Amino acid sequence: MRLQPLALAAALVFAGSAHAFNEPTDWAVGDAGTTYQEWTGAPGSPINLAPAHVSDPALAAPVLSATGAFIASSGGYYSFAANYSLKANVANYGAEGLGTWVIVQTGATLNPDLIYPGEEGTGGSVLRDTFRVLDSVGNVLATSSVSDVIRTLYDPAYESSFGTVQYEQLSWSAFLPGYTGDFTVDFGVKVHSSFQELRIDSAVVAVPEPGTYALLLAGLGAVGFVARRRRSH
Repeated sequence: MRLQPLALAAALVFAGSAHAFNEPTDWAVGDAGTTYQEWTGAPGSPINLAPAHVSDPALAAPVLSATGAFIASSGGYYSFAANYSLKANVANYGAEGLGTWVIVQTGATLNPDLIYPGEEGTGGSVLRDTFRVLDSVGNVLATSSVSDVIRTLYDPAYESSFGTVQYEQLSWSAFLPGYTGDFTVDFGVKVHSSFQELRIDSAVVAVPEPGTYALLLAGLGAVGFVARRRRSH
């Protein structure tokens, strides 16, 4: 597994394309040490009934919950009173490793009052600086900033139970160094934005082989040798 910022196997998608989430480029669903869960709310069916897919049935089923929102007729979460929050608990593999990559993708209708630079005239859904990953006891492992989050899909004419609205999918990724346990993803959503979809992928980065350690040590030794020579001159 390469320790680098993760990409998704798709470019920006515009109206008319199917609203399917993108696949990770650094691993495939079902690979050893990975998890995959996706929640989608069919009309009239609550989004938090069950995940659509779990890569390893032996793992505990992930749970999605909302605070400050109710389930609308569209099947998604909604609030007409204030911003609300969502939380997803994910069972990680917990195997030995250098850490865990987490990719979060969201899908929701837009509130036109939430404006981000370069996206004037559209609006927003998830509050982009609120993405967090926490450990099983609530310690924060990673946070986002507005610039970390990528809009991967924008549909200006999405048909919902509220009529024709704007819709977007967002993506955010984080590396959790040294952590391979269970985790929680939480984030805030703008009032009057109907949250419809969530996908979370994770992958434990394996411990390097003994030969890799030898190469790393040799590299560090070479760096130290060069530094000593420079000091001696």
